[in-house]
Amino acid sequence: MPTVEERMGVVETKVEHLNEKVDDIKQDVKDTKDSIKDNHEIIMKKLDDMEEKYEINRDAFYQKFDKRKLEQDEADHALNKKISSLEEFKMKWVYIISGAAIVIGWVGAHGDHLIKMLVGK
Repeated sequence: MPTVEERMGVVETKVEHLNEKVDDIKQDVKDTKDSIKDNHEIIMKKLDDMEEKYEINRDAFYQKFDKRKLEQDEADHALNKKISSLEEFKMKWVYIISGAAIVIGWVGAHGDHLIKMLVGK
């Protein structure tokens, strides 16, 4: 049977191995922490870059949008003016033709009286 000293030697050896493994685990945790920190910095830089690009692209989009809206408003205004002009032209001729039809109808209905007045009999 092993003596107390031999048993103590075995236990001390196991404790030394455990201490080495704990040191290895501590180093692994430190390396993982450093890796996480590095990845965090990289991700944050990329997010900042993306935010800057978004700001630039957003402003460019709104500038183009505003320009196109202004162009569309001008085109709509010009089209509305043309439509109004055509409606005025149409109404003018509708009134002229309607008036002419009324005059022709009245002359046709009272033509014999007009002829008598003009001829004088």
